[in-house]
Amino acid sequence: MNSLSFHDKQHVLRLLQQQGQVKRIFDEFVRRSGLVLTKWKGKSAGNVWERNATLEKQIDKLLIDLHDNLLANIDSHTVGAWEAANIKSDDLINAYIKDLALSEIVGKSDYENLERGMFARNMEAFKA
Repeated sequence: MNSLSFHDKQHVLRLLQQQGQVKRIFDEFVRRSGLVLTKWKGKSAGNVWERNATLEKQIDKLLIDLHDNLLANIDSHTVGAWEAANIKSDDLINAYIKDLALSEIVGKSDYENLERGMFARNMEAFKA
């Protein structure tokens, strides 16, 4: 990881953190569903949930919780990654324009408009 930039290292660390969180979410689901399934009664010829309707409802609830937990995790990490990408983009733009004489070429007010445009956030794309 030594050859990675600061932003890339941060990204890898965020991915590792998310991977650990997703593993914990699945581990919790497996633990809780395993406890429920230990009460399962042998299946009939037609339907494995026959004589196990209560367990089926409990498993369905656990699956809904799993879905909600994974979705919340994905949403929270998406926002963080988007914000980090904005910071990295800002740094790249700053590094590119820091030695340019744009303000002298296009004028101070035009340069400020240009700079605002370069640093504008595309939040509508994020929300889509």
